[in-house]
Amino acid sequence: MLTSETSTLIRRAHTSLSDPHQAVADLAAQLGTVELAGVVCFCSPKYEPKALASTLRSTFGGEPIGCTTAGEIGSQYTQDGILCVGFPA
Repeated sequence: MLTSETSTLIRRAHTSLSDPHQAVADLAAQLGTVELAGVVCFCSPKYEPKALASTLRSTFGGEPIGCTTAGEIGSQYTQDGILCVGFPA
């Protein structure tokens, strides 16, 4: 919902929505319709890990890759959100 940046190689999205389901839906919308080989997510520890992992798995397929952060660095430094990098297939 906040920022989105795309290219033909790598896609990046950021959200600060607090609900894991809404946050992942926002990230998916920003990443677009390109088929992704995988995603790596860096998230605030405020998200419940099992709920977030389950939502990432059902939205993007495969096992989620990522970690918690003290802050997320994208186009700017933010806190309490999720930064997701998508790698096209």
